[in-house]
Amino acid sequence: MLLLLFGGISLGISIQNSGTRKATSQPPTPMTLQELVEKGPGENLYVDLSGLQFGENYVYNEATGKVWTDAWAFLFAKGDMSKPLAIGQLSEGGKKQMMKSMEKSTLRGLVSKKPKEFKATAGKKLYKSQPGVESGDAFYIIKEVNKSPSNSGINSALFTGIFLMVLGGAFIALAVIRKST
Repeated sequence: MLLLLFGGISLGISIQNSGTRKATSQPPTPMTLQELVEKGPGENLYVDLSGLQFGENYVYNEATGKVWTDAWAFLFAKGDMSKPLAIGQLSEGGKKQMMKSMEKSTLRGLVSKKPKEFKATAGKKLYKSQPGVESGDAFYIIKEVNKSPSNSGINSALFTGIFLMVLGGAFIALAVIRKST
């Protein structure tokens, strides 16, 4: 039974990561933040955004040992800090790398509409950190993806899951056959 459980978990991980792998399988579309807001991301949700600046305030999640796992900051059109147009979610390289990323005027990542659960978690803190910003001001969340996810890890999880489920099924079948004889 444990083999089936671990096989299912491995398959779940593989399926969960397949969307990001698929979305980043083609080169990112270059566009400015303003173009994203005006026209949307189009067919390719993987974008290279330019013409932006990160807001001064940000919120972050911290794992044990004070290691940053995620950070969020408002994204403004370069030179216009009056209204945020999107939210940048950084999740690569820990605190030092995330702080360095916030100094840039570009961001490579996957575009998504602002999910409802964001408002209930980090979103509340982020909106409180930026006076005068309303919860509907930012249209998109751009999740940082600086490199395409490796297919090898996803494929390993897929094959491990299938192998463990087949092996678990074989053990169960063998146990049923032995019990019936």
